[in-house]
Amino acid sequence: IDRIIVEFEGSKIEVSDWLEKTETDSLLVLHDGAIVVETYFGEMRPSTRHLTWSLGKALLSLLVLQCDKVNPANAIDSYVPALKPTAFSGATVQHVLDQQTGLAFQETPPDNQPKTLELYTFGTKEFREAKHEYAQYERTTGILPKLTGESAIDGLYDILLRQTEAARPHGSTLWYAEPNIIALQQLLETVAQERIVAHLENELWKRIGAEHRINAIVDGIGTPAFGTGISMSTRDVGRLGQLLLNRGQYNGQKIVSKGVVEDILTERNVGAINDASNFSDWAKYRPGYRNLFWTWPSEDGQRPLLSALGLYGQHCVVDFNNGNVIVKFSSNPNFAHLTEDVNAIRTLSNALS
Repeated sequence: IDRIIVEFEGSKIEVSDWLEKTETDSLLVLHDGAIVVETYFGEMRPSTRHLTWSLGKALLSLLVLQCDKVNPANAIDSYVPALKPTAFSGATVQHVLDQQTGLAFQETPPDNQPKTLELYTFGTKEFREAKHEYAQYERTTGILPKLTGESAIDGLYDILLRQTEAARPHGSTLWYAEPNIIALQQLLETVAQERIVAHLENELWKRIGAEHRINAIVDGIGTPAFGTGISMSTRDVGRLGQLLLNRGQYNGQKIVSKGVVEDILTERNVGAINDASNFSDWAKYRPGYRNLFWTWPSEDGQRPLLSALGLYGQHCVVDFNNGNVIVKFSSNPNFAHLTEDVNAIRTLSNALS
């Protein structure tokens, strides 16, 4: 496929150039459930588990939506009473799944000043030492070392109890914030009465025939960070994509309701990505965000692309129009390439059809 032409950053380039520019680690394409492209770079192999960042949110979404003990229209604090005195009070489970809660948690730079950008850029010295909530979250997950004086056993669920400030009404704006994900984890563990990794194994992982167990970054008391810290193999993420392409069916068994997938494709919440959103700069691409999944417009009259998306170039894109699932893992520090990758994946999928 190296010579196929794709659209990237406003230009038409060969796939080989696109993969190199975006520091790709693996690429997998399934067509009607069969592997048609599978390639790995550097030290990546089929058995390698790659950190997926926010793509791992897809696991949590499917687990919550398949749970018959949870009604998304109900208030989340009716399931988790500890959230009643927090900014989650009055938010429905659906608000949390769509990341439209009123949380004031600041995960993206509040302005474009150079010093602010350094404070919010993961990996900088300034970020590692920052006192803002997002840096504290990353230290709580264990992905960064704690600062002197910070408690080693302060966990992810403790972060929820500190979310007391509301910045907007629930249900008005996409405000991408990790406490939403932690709240969904606590919801699922509460109603399922088991730890989330065991629940994942039993309700999803074994049922799609996953080849490899996940790896998880955990806090000081063993709670995994599903928002940013899940590592999976390329093929197993392809299986998740195939589950979505089959509208919740896998190997003849219903794992997720067909209505779940249709809901993501139709209730796209495009209007929630507005000037008040911390993803307002993506509005020009006309994406939607529903149930922790992104959707992207296709040609007129066609189904939108459905995608799970993670920082540094992690993609699982489901193209219902061509029957393709495309998984791309990368180690790309250019944040702008996340949306540009979608353009390239769309044109690659069309070419392979």
